[in-house]
Amino acid sequence: MIGEFLGHYRIDAELGSGAMGVVYRAYDSRLHRTVAIKQLQRGTPEVAGPQLLEEARAAATLNHPNICTIHEVGEVGGHAFIVMEYIDGSTLTSLIPKHGFPLEIVLEYGRQIADAVAFAHAGGIVHRDLKCSNIVITKEGRPKVLDFGLALRVPVASTGEDQQSIATMTATRLGVEGTPSYMSPEALRGDRSNPRSDVWSLGIVLYEMATGHRPYDGPTPFQLAARVLSDAPVEVPPSMAPQLAVVIKRCLAKQPERRYQQAGEVRAALEAVQPSANHLAPAPAGPGLSLRRPKAAVIAIAAAVVLMLTLGIEPLRNAVGRAVSEPAIAFAERDWLLVSDFANHTGDPIFDRSLNTALSAGLTQSRYVNVVPSSRIREGLRRMEKADLTRADEATAREIALREGFRLVLAPAVTSTGGSYLLSASLIDPASGTTLKSETVHARTKDDVLVAVDELSIKIRSALGEASAMIAGQTKPLVKATTGSLEALQHFSLGREAHIAQQLDKARTLYEEALRIDPSFTAARASLGIINAEFFDRARGLELLSQALKAVDGLTDSERVSVLGFHAMAVERNLEKAAGHYKTFLALHPDVASAHNNLGRIYMQMRRFKDAIAELQETIRLDPDLFLAYYSLNSVYLYEVADMDSAMATALRQIARSPRSAAAYGQLGAAYAGKGDLRQAEDALRKSVEFDPAPRFLGDHYRLGHVLRLQGRFDEARKVHLHILEIAPKEMSAHYEAGAVSQLMGDEAAARTYLRTLVAEAERNLKDNSRDGERQLEMASAWARLGNLARAESIARQVEALTRDLHVERAGLQVLLGKTDDALDTLERAVKNGYRNVVWLRLNTDLHALQGHPRLEDIIAQMR
Repeated sequence: MIGEFLGHYRIDAELGSGAMGVVYRAYDSRLHRTVAIKQLQRGTPEVAGPQLLEEARAAATLNHPNICTIHEVGEVGGHAFIVMEYIDGSTLTSLIPKHGFPLEIVLEYGRQIADAVAFAHAGGIVHRDLKCSNIVITKEGRPKVLDFGLALRVPVASTGEDQQSIATMTATRLGVEGTPSYMSPEALRGDRSNPRSDVWSLGIVLYEMATGHRPYDGPTPFQLAARVLSDAPVEVPPSMAPQLAVVIKRCLAKQPERRYQQAGEVRAALEAVQPSANHLAPAPAGPGLSLRRPKAAVIAIAAAVVLMLTLGIEPLRNAVGRAVSEPAIAFAERDWLLVSDFANHTGDPIFDRSLNTALSAGLTQSRYVNVVPSSRIREGLRRMEKADLTRADEATAREIALREGFRLVLAPAVTSTGGSYLLSASLIDPASGTTLKSETVHARTKDDVLVAVDELSIKIRSALGEASAMIAGQTKPLVKATTGSLEALQHFSLGREAHIAQQLDKARTLYEEALRIDPSFTAARASLGIINAEFFDRARGLELLSQALKAVDGLTDSERVSVLGFHAMAVERNLEKAAGHYKTFLALHPDVASAHNNLGRIYMQMRRFKDAIAELQETIRLDPDLFLAYYSLNSVYLYEVADMDSAMATALRQIARSPRSAAAYGQLGAAYAGKGDLRQAEDALRKSVEFDPAPRFLGDHYRLGHVLRLQGRFDEARKVHLHILEIAPKEMSAHYEAGAVSQLMGDEAAARTYLRTLVAEAERNLKDNSRDGERQLEMASAWARLGNLARAESIARQVEALTRDLHVERAGLQVLLGKTDDALDTLERAVKNGYRNVVWLRLNTDLHALQGHPRLEDIIAQMR
């Protein structure tokens, strides 16, 4: 084949061959790029042909930076072939050193590989042959997972008989299910394959990267299988980092139900592993391999020692002696600590929420310790099917830590004896349940309890290895940073919970009560100001914020940036200043996901979309359960930069964490619609509607109607829009959409009824807001559909004087007026001026007649 053409691909070299086919490096003469082509070998049994195409179709649905991209499937002379991304690099097998990679490289590669497999799992695809030789490391150091040749597509929500029948059928056809040294016990027994089988294989890959060899071996495949099936659970070398060992052991649990359930959980666990100086070594030679040594951490330790000596805080030999004598707690700077709720043994409900808030305020002042945010704990409970729990006790916290990959749990408690109080906190290894360290403090009276919490948080920070000088320099007394009143703090804590749950009236009442009890409670004043400014009484809210601003220096860093940032946005209208506050905060606290999220949303308002994407991606890395960040990030991808592939990847990543997320399925459907894949868009949007009965995302109902209309299923589309009116009677646009679809159905009588209703409602609303250009254009479009073109044109001229935005809506009206070329000119100008909402170009009802028009397709192509 060398030198010959396969279609428009020139074959340049053979890269390798296997049982299924030969892989060539080739040149794409149309797009002028190098590609890889897999073609069936001559003489291969015919049964392999359909399987090769099955492989391609499965893998072609996976668009991810760590998965080899499928470009095309073709056939020449009766031989099928697949055109793939050409990857210039080396297999992971060939790069692993004799004794394994340093921890940081294992984590860097492991996270990316797990992310790739998680993406496949979210799409209902199980790899079934994951191994080091199927992973290539590019010259830039990026792992790419190859060869979904044994990939098994299963329904995302299917179990039992469906998966069993598909697995059996595929296994029978191929006669093999994977590579024995990487196969799970259930795969070796011939049981059905599912994501947990890939988790086992991923565990083998991680073990091999960390040690240089596989945990199970044997002279023959049968002896190897016998070891996997009958040997005791895998042992890891003592030299392996403890956090990594916990992850690998769980991946390689013999019983599938004891493993992580999907690769997304492995990725999350690896993200929680922090490399420490004890487990770093020089990077091996190889393409793209690099090791970021913790020089900054070493410098920081040295500086802390110098500072302690200068201030006379602690003799050097004592600091060194403590480090040597207390090695049991493996906690590095910026590691994550999961804090359970206080165990309240006093019988006094005043401690139920207040002490959690107080301890969190004390610990989160640290720049050394990262506290797992409440969003991750809530989502951990949901994944454990314990979403109805209102608190996470020690046992629950340990279970969450094991599932999510956090290696240390703090379990605090309060008891009372004769009017005095004992507060304790234990640092616990979640895997073994061993208490590694306990701290206790006493409070003589209830009024002294908050001061005792302050003392307890300082002791915990010290036990975790934070230097005394750092603690002294980064700690504000809680009674000044929050309040000295337990009752006020309890109301504030409950207000925060209600605020997060969007129970806004309840939250406002609780904040007001907290401020009434303690008028000097600045954080309560600020929170009351923010909720008022956003949802209730803007003037009152801004007044409260201005009052809080005067005392802002007494707040913790996180409370301070919330007040300063919101004040800069809401009062000063200065987004640049607001961004500056968050950047200053993040320079000191780089792992606070909510701060990255807020900065990303500020950048969105500033239309600095590249910066917004970076901040929101960092938010998700730090807190993969902060779902608002996914929504914001995909809003940028879908409607501002026209990156449908990234939008799909982000939505699927969220679905992997939250399989019933209406928002994620809605954005996935929008991405499919933007790519023109209407059937996939419909499937995703139907899930969004199913999972959003309230509903909160009416836009997804509209989009479902649009997708059905574009498929010519007009009656179904109209039913969707009429259903919107049932659940939200004030949705005027649903009248318009029902009228437009009725016209496409030829039901002119119904169309006129719906459109006249829209016109009447719009005219009533415009009496209160005559400058609502979008509503005026919708009314003009309704008049155009009713045949009153003069009225429509008159309104359009008025809107032109009001705003030069609303390009797509204006173009839609031009289509209805029979000015197709003018409409396309309008859209071209919009795109040249930065318009990137490809989803709305595809779905806009008034542009229905333009779908498939060559000029419209060219315009959409320019947006990418």
